[in-house]
Amino acid sequence: MTAAETVGLWRGVETDIANGVLVEHTVPLVDLFRAAEALVQLHTAETGARTLDILHVAAAQALGVTDLVTFDQRQQALASRLGLRLATI
Repeated sequence: MTAAETVGLWRGVETDIANGVLVEHTVPLVDLFRAAEALVQLHTAETGARTLDILHVAAAQALGVTDLVTFDQRQQALASRLGLRLATI
């Protein structure tokens, strides 16, 4: 990705925020870390998921997300084990 593409991408994100397409939600960090810890204990050995993979999936669960877009194979494996549908682009 070039610098110009990055700038364009972030402008698109800012536009989506301004238009209400993207909406900020919060999850208390203590809850997020507890959920992530549980995922580590239950799934890391099988999926090889790493810290950020696990935090993203834990956040998705906390927010009630049903579909997840990711290009990371470990994150896909974890999300699949938890019943999240993997969106394809």
